[in-house]
Amino acid sequence: MTQRQTHTTAGDELELMLTTPEGVITNRAPEILNAIKGTPMEKWIVKELLDSQLEVITDPHTTITGLYNDLAFRLQALEELCAPYGVVPVPVSEMGAGRGAINKEHLRGPMYNVVLGSDAPPIFSFSGTHTNHGWPVDPKLRHHFYNIQQAIDSAYAFTSTSPISPEGLTGMNSWRVFTFRHGAQSPYGDDVLGNRLQEYVTSMEEVNQRALAKWIQWREIAQKQGKSTSFEKLFQPENTGYIPVRKKEAWNESRGNDTTTFPLTIAATAYVKGVLDHVLREGIPITYATEDNAWQFQTGKRIILPNYTTRVALDQQAMKYGMEKRGDPRLRDFHAEVLAFAKAGLKDEAHYLNPFQHIYNTGENPSTRVMKELRSETYINGSASHVDAAKANRLLRRDYRNSLPVQRDIQRCAA
Repeated sequence: MTQRQTHTTAGDELELMLTTPEGVITNRAPEILNAIKGTPMEKWIVKELLDSQLEVITDPHTTITGLYNDLAFRLQALEELCAPYGVVPVPVSEMGAGRGAINKEHLRGPMYNVVLGSDAPPIFSFSGTHTNHGWPVDPKLRHHFYNIQQAIDSAYAFTSTSPISPEGLTGMNSWRVFTFRHGAQSPYGDDVLGNRLQEYVTSMEEVNQRALAKWIQWREIAQKQGKSTSFEKLFQPENTGYIPVRKKEAWNESRGNDTTTFPLTIAATAYVKGVLDHVLREGIPITYATEDNAWQFQTGKRIILPNYTTRVALDQQAMKYGMEKRGDPRLRDFHAEVLAFAKAGLKDEAHYLNPFQHIYNTGENPSTRVMKELRSETYINGSASHVDAAKANRLLRRDYRNSLPVQRDIQRCAA
């Protein structure tokens, strides 16, 4: 008799901006990357689209504790690496205090301007957290797990760190998600980026078909501008567009979360892993709601995933208000159920979800807290100045640095 799989693997990719201690974005990533060439660090501290960004990548882990130790060690290493350059890593997107320069070695960057047009918002200005979740062994479960990750995408309401747009606009809890899904529109079609929510899939082959269709769409746009040869060298179906959940070699990548503090990065990964592991361990059936405003995450018994219309409503609430106790109450109702279900799936690692529970209880994610502090000082409703943006960067740097475990609490992973 085959033993039932009980755990998925999970890993993280965390994008961080580099700022001065005063909170102004600075373009010193190439110098830092050059300093680690030929060392093991160059495999897990990598370039991004901007010279002001770095990405830290972990290994996959079967436990959240393993992931915690791995990411904590690497983030502490990054702190030490940045110090001689007078810069600090911060979990922020651009909010008006400095601009990142396009990384000239990142050859795909200019192609986004070809696809989106010259008037597109600065999508490179945003930083995110990507959580990676290994496929279940049973191929019959794989598309269901992909759909679960789609269903709980609005969990970015816990992690948001982009309350100010690169142009200084306010009024959104996550300008990053809003820009990708509704702001970055192309003259060549609706949702060219592909970041809006999608209907559930009936097979993993359908994921492949969607990716191929997006690649063909982009290639046709590039062809109209005489760039098809360059496009075909740089893009493949699996890396075209900004879909909320991306199928990779043997895992699915959830891409909704803003870059955020260390505990919230771990919690975001644990949230998805807890749900998936709960399903695996208990053999819980996954079904799909046919009516609006219907879902169920019943511990030990069943999952009913909300339909597309309901997920869109949750998404709108999340990007506008985060986890605040105003607006559409369905978002909080939904994630209260998912949170309890995920805790049950994590068992003795459920404490890694305490940061999410705290945000649920208070209604204040990082974006909400930043704007609350700014309002008590210089900010006037409507738009934020570069002074406000630098202050926001310093606040998020403070929270990020305070959230990192001290070195003696980190057990370096054997890997």
